[in-house]
Amino acid sequence: MTSLAIAGLMGLALAHAAHAHRSCTESLLPIGGNTIWVDLEGAGNVTVVFEAGFGNESSVWANITPMIRSAGARTFVYDRAGLGKSAIDTTAPYSLDNDVSVLRSALNTCGIEGPIGPPRGRGSRRVATIGSGQEPGDDAIPVC
Repeated sequence: MTSLAIAGLMGLALAHAAHAHRSCTESLLPIGGNTIWVDLEGAGNVTVVFEAGFGNESSVWANITPMIRSAGARTFVYDRAGLGKSAIDTTAPYSLDNDVSVLRSALNTCGIEGPIGPPRGRGSRRVATIGSGQEPGDDAIPVC
């Protein structure tokens, strides 16, 4: 009887984990009045978060993310509110704090945890730096 209960709980946990991953693969998430497009793919203990800067959207990463996944990491790509496949709530004023809140909500919804640090490049550096609570450094895990 105990074995059946444990097997049932493990099955529920696996189903929940699979559902969480599926729900974030090429999906739209309602966050703070916005509709945010996200794509979580791959397997592994490390997730590389890709955020496009300078007004670009997620398609700029299309040739890079398969290489990251082939190296054994998961990739999380998203379109910021109002860019690419994401829609923005035009009644709310824009702020970096809102961008950070949207990213944090998307990561939480998709079950992505762990240290997240600022990128080594430019473009999305301000959003990622504010969101991580860190200054850029060599020991931070980069957000691309």
